[in-house]
Amino acid sequence: NINFGTAMVFYTISDSLTTNLTEDQIAGKHPVGKDYFLLNVESDFGMQMSWLKENFFKLGTYDQLFQTYNQYPKVDVRMPLSGDFDLNSVTEAEARQLCAGIIKYYLNRFQSHLEQIRKSVHLQNITMSGGMMNSPVWLEILRRRLNHSFTINNRANAGLVGAVYIYLNNKKRKISHD
Repeated sequence: NINFGTAMVFYTISDSLTTNLTEDQIAGKHPVGKDYFLLNVESDFGMQMSWLKENFFKLGTYDQLFQTYNQYPKVDVRMPLSGDFDLNSVTEAEARQLCAGIIKYYLNRFQSHLEQIRKSVHLQNITMSGGMMNSPVWLEILRRRLNHSFTINNRANAGLVGAVYIYLNNKKRKISHD
């Protein structure tokens, strides 16, 4: 389950404990059943997207923010901004390129997290949730970058629902193999 809310959180359930962790990962015993979890996090994703939208697209939408990625496909990756960024120092075109570069940074991090997870777990079902999933532009960008089918779950407590869904699917698969 991948949640695109305040943070970008990847919650994976597996039948074995992942021990070769990176600095962005946590692993442990899954609270239900005999399985284990692997958690990857990009802690400031949603906060950074919110800051960009409020400062560069105040009267606009998240779709307009995410569209900058499509408008400037060759822009360099940009690190997320800090609170002391001078908004008056950029033109509108520079601001759009800045947004595109930061979105590219998080998309690269997204793919990096998936690669880290794939080293420990075979991915089958991917469920995505969170406020950013309400943006058709973001969904299309994810479809192009992911190259794997996914299900969108935009209901309350979607992360918990996704974890239960993953657990139940793993349980069904184990029963069918037994």
